[in-house]
Amino acid sequence: QLNEGMLSGNVKRGVAEGRLQLIRTAKVDPHVFDHYSGLYEVSRDKLISITRFPPGPVYTDFETGRFGALFPLSEDTFFSGEAFMLPAPVDVRIKFLRNVRGEVMGLLFQQSGLPQKRARKINFRREEVSFSNGDVTLSGTLVLPNTKGPYPAVVRIHGAGPGRRVNNADELHAYHGIAFLTYDKRGVGQSTGDWRKSSFEDLAGDALAGVELLKGRPDIDSGQIGVGGGSEGGWVAVIAASRSPDIAFILTVAGPAVSYIDEVMLEVESGLRLKRGLTGKDLEDALAFQRLVLDLSRTGKTLSDEGWVKLQSAAEKVKSEKWFPYVEPDPRESFWWHRAPLIANFDPVPLWEKIKIPVLAIYAELDRNAPTPKNVERLEASLKKAGNKDYTIKIFPRANHEFLEAHTGFLDESPRLSRFVPGFFGTNIKWILEHTRKKRRRL
Repeated sequence: QLNEGMLSGNVKRGVAEGRLQLIRTAKVDPHVFDHYSGLYEVSRDKLISITRFPPGPVYTDFETGRFGALFPLSEDTFFSGEAFMLPAPVDVRIKFLRNVRGEVMGLLFQQSGLPQKRARKINFRREEVSFSNGDVTLSGTLVLPNTKGPYPAVVRIHGAGPGRRVNNADELHAYHGIAFLTYDKRGVGQSTGDWRKSSFEDLAGDALAGVELLKGRPDIDSGQIGVGGGSEGGWVAVIAASRSPDIAFILTVAGPAVSYIDEVMLEVESGLRLKRGLTGKDLEDALAFQRLVLDLSRTGKTLSDEGWVKLQSAAEKVKSEKWFPYVEPDPRESFWWHRAPLIANFDPVPLWEKIKIPVLAIYAELDRNAPTPKNVERLEASLKKAGNKDYTIKIFPRANHEFLEAHTGFLDESPRLSRFVPGFFGTNIKWILEHTRKKRRRL
């Protein structure tokens, strides 16, 4: 049962003022979510996705962009609030429908003030697959269209941190005739290895192993396999494409096109300036200290006693500054210090300057993690230098790093947001179809 101890301060105030309600939730076996997960069709191109994310299911209405966490009223009926992680006031109710054999056949979707939608569940072919990169075994899922192949395909590359194969776009691609391979990042889920001890080149090798798997399948068009990377995955995607002539196109979503060091500095500056209000000398001093931290970490010197003493000595001189809590270095035990020498010297520009295959790069106006202006500028200059004649760069207004309609763009507001920006999901689907159909016509 929801109670005030489980709710945010804003929700507590809403309850006290009578604007919000507390709702008794049911205890549901988490395995039931596996039966509900999938794509539901209201009518042609009007789709609703149910995806199992920790700790429970999330819905996405691809027609309106609305999404939210689902909370159980019973084993087959769920509700969602007006924002992603706020359960009250109730705004959406979803009831799952079963046939006489108990199989999930569809759902009823009711949003406050709008007509009820009835949607049928589409069951795509899903194959559990595994592939290897050296001594690392990746475990994934290949989602295949219900139409006749061979199909164009996308290998999804994870962003930063641990990442499971869970994705709300895999079946959306299959719905439009595009095979989609997603896998547990190394060291996550059923994949072996450890992403925390891996370079971007290592992760690119994992993606290329996925490409190799698809190349050997008769139901995949081996000449139309692309890689798609979000955030940090944009770095990994360009490495993979630079190493293999088998990659036909690149999709990058909020992917940095500047060096790792420059990217971190842009992110830190964005937070200090726009969120913390630092200007003038305070901002300059904070960024100078952050640069010192990064310069030491990328060489691995912070792992030595001498380097650590140097960093702590510098920190001691500025620890009383108001900006220090926002740039204070992590403890030496943090895995980041150990991984930094593997990734912090990376610069994608020399690779982008050689990419001639089609590229779709999507960016967000309010992205504070991979600030858009400098990344777009660097990517476009690199692709022009490469002589690339087929690239598209699109910036979505009012979008944050996750492409949610945002106010500030900082991710701490994400639990209070309620929809993806218009056109986000359809952009890459349309682009892939246009490019793969163009290639088929030439053949």
